[in-house]
Amino acid sequence: MDRGTEIVFGYEVTGGDYLYLLQQGGGSLSVLYPPSGLAWLNADAGKGKITPMDPSARPEDEALPAWNPEHSGELTFILVAAPAPRDVAPDAQTTSVATFLKPPPYVTGPAAGLAVELDRVTVTFADGDPAPPGDSPAPPP
Repeated sequence: MDRGTEIVFGYEVTGGDYLYLLQQGGGSLSVLYPPSGLAWLNADAGKGKITPMDPSARPEDEALPAWNPEHSGELTFILVAAPAPRDVAPDAQTTSVATFLKPPPYVTGPAAGLAVELDRVTVTFADGDPAPPGDSPAPPP
């Protein structure tokens, strides 16, 4: 897939959990959504769309209509549902999926359960080849 391709992630879940979209690739694992410091609670069952935001986004910022990966290569996207919010570092990095699935140490009771990996997809992004001169479509009249 061309790295310039705009992407929107869709999801379908069955109930009220905190949802996270992780990105694994290039030797790192990061939380793409929600932005650092925010908790994204899916209060009801249903379908929706996720558009990742810049890690420096604030709660009042709106998401762009689509997203582009920062680099080429193989990226794995992992959708996680957690019964309690997870701590996300300011740089959005996390050490491993297994660590992210563990409950925070300050949570007790039913919310102290493990998070669940809902879905995982791997995509290979490539830098687009520039069109040869003269192959560009003509501008509209």
